[in-house]
Parts: sequence; structure tokens; C-alpha cells
Amino acid sequence: MTKLIEFKTLWTSVYDGEHEKLVDPFLADLKNKSVIIGSQLLVIASSAPSNVPSELVHRLVEIAVKLSELGRARYIDEGKSVNTFDKLGNCIITLIDETIEQIKAQSATSDNSG
Repeated sequence: MTKLIEFKTLWTSVYDGEHEKLVDPFLADLKNKSVIIGSQLLVIASSAPSNVPSELVHRLVEIAVKLSELGRARYIDEGKSVNTFDKLGNCIITLIDETIEQIKAQSATSDNSG
């Protein structure tokens, strides 16, 4: 859950839709961190214990793929590509929020069954 929160904080607090920040070195750093966090999520998903629901593992992989896409995004113009970048980032945040809730629910279920 830490890696999910790390990206969420980066996106919502550090970037926060401020398009003037989408220049280097900030842009390169944001994209690099997206790829790194995505790679780390893939490692986490691939080494998940067998008692972790497959739906949760698939969700982590989906987030990892989208983070990789965000990290590879190219900018041709100031309008359309920035909007696409923002939409993808916001989509990732939605997936992260849903996944965190799923993890909390799974954790509560595990705690109650023991």
C-alpha cells in the first residue's frame, strides 16, 4: 500500500495539475518516479502470497501498466497531450483509491477470521 500512497501523494500534492510544472527537470522526475513505482508494483504483484485475491493482484498489475504508460508519455503540444496526461494520472488515482479500499477490506476480513 505504501507505493500506492507514494504515487498518490506525488500526483495530488506535488504535481496537483499545475501544468507549468510539466517542464524538466520536474517532468522527467515525475515520469521516472511513475515508471519506478510501476516496476515496484509489478514485483509486489508477482510475489504476492497465494492468499491474496487474484483480483487485487490484477489491479496492482493494471496500475503498474498505467504508471508505465504515464512515464512514457510524450508531449507534442501544450493542449491535447497535457489533458491526456492528466486524465491518465487521474485514472491511476481512482484505481489506487479503489485498490487501497480493497486492501483495507481484505485486511479487515483477514483480521476477523483469525
